[in-house]
Amino acid sequence: MQKHELQALFKNYQNDEDLHTQSIWKVLIYDTYSQNILSTLLKVGNLRDLNITLHNSILTKREKLHGMNAYYLIQPTQDNINLITEDFQKDIYDKVHIHFTSQIQDQLLEKLALNISKMQQPILLLLPRNIDFSSQLMHGWHYGSLVDDILSISSNKVKVEGKIYDLDCINDQYWNENINQPLPNVAEDIDKQMQEWQQGYDKMMQDKNISNALDNVQNMKDKKRLIETHMTIAAYILSELKKRQLDKYFELAQAMVQNKGLNREEKNEFMEILQQQQNQENQIDNVRILIIWAINIGTSLEEYEKYINMANIQNEKYIKILNIFKPKKNENNEDYYNKGSIFGKITSKVKLFLPGAQNENPTAQLVNQIIESKGSCWDKCGLKQFELQTELRNVQTNADIVVVFMIDGANYNEYQSLCELMKKYNSNGTTKYVLYGGSQVLNAKNLLEQL
Repeated sequence: MQKHELQALFKNYQNDEDLHTQSIWKVLIYDTYSQNILSTLLKVGNLRDLNITLHNSILTKREKLHGMNAYYLIQPTQDNINLITEDFQKDIYDKVHIHFTSQIQDQLLEKLALNISKMQQPILLLLPRNIDFSSQLMHGWHYGSLVDDILSISSNKVKVEGKIYDLDCINDQYWNENINQPLPNVAEDIDKQMQEWQQGYDKMMQDKNISNALDNVQNMKDKKRLIETHMTIAAYILSELKKRQLDKYFELAQAMVQNKGLNREEKNEFMEILQQQQNQENQIDNVRILIIWAINIGTSLEEYEKYINMANIQNEKYIKILNIFKPKKNENNEDYYNKGSIFGKITSKVKLFLPGAQNENPTAQLVNQIIESKGSCWDKCGLKQFELQTELRNVQTNADIVVVFMIDGANYNEYQSLCELMKKYNSNGTTKYVLYGGSQVLNAKNLLEQL
């Protein structure tokens, strides 16, 4: 092997779109045989000229170096193939170039390709917001969703009666542990936490060792401040829940989404809540429940308009929004959605695999189907419309990591449902991860403003 040939292996090629400039730093991996070649043909200065800043033996333990390209120069042996496979499994480098010092046997090359193909890769799921408007508009019942719904979290802060409180997702352990807990559980737990704090404080004051007491003072102050923060927030949420009857809205929306209909008692409660004394917040609540009703329950145009009139909504903006979801005359909502309304084919197809998904929204159901590699969901959801062009046969089975990105807005209801799904998997002894996010985090009020 000549020096110029060796240098050519590590140069940037113009037809490689990732390597247009010489600013790409590289790491060189070699075995004992190739080390002898390198030592006679290239010096350290030559390697630096090629932007090779690190060079290690393939036999040594190496740390992750994301942002660097790795160049392997090795013999085509079974041991080296195994070591390369281990590096892929550990995800050490972003991009890899493999060069063998001699021709590799077809059997070894096929084994390398097979080993790499078996490795788990995260699945990126890009979903449009209109796959499921209901979860965006539903009144939540869990602490995080209610805090965002009622107080509108902004930059990890909320404002309660003129005072701003931080919800620090890094340092606020209570927020992290209870964000997906039902509100009644959180209210009970806050009382319990306050009682435990008081007991700890009394014990500290009785401690005759002054130095120990002084050491605990700041910790006790921080803990009390945290408890009082969530006590204030939870108390406000509870008062709003009672004043606006949000528990009824939640129960009705659950029935609409899960059962696709209301029984006589629920229907009477629905009409009763639409006719309650109106204020700005109640009007928004009624707009939300009416849209959920229109999406999930087959109805005639006359019946839909009857409920709108019953709600006595005067705001022209809200009336325009409700008209967006108005079914065509003499068509139920199922026909309407199937014929290309605002929800399009996506929403109607999602409904095909919803039976049995009583406690999970469509996004969580879709993630569950993908983790289980049930091919039907790919066709039923029209996933090719979501920029997922890969055929099912090319997607690995039993995915361990799914990244869900909601175009036009994520929400706390979906986040909570996905957390519950992961808890179910992990409680069965399997380890699954879902990363959930979106172009922004929207609550129902934000969505209505956009509409």
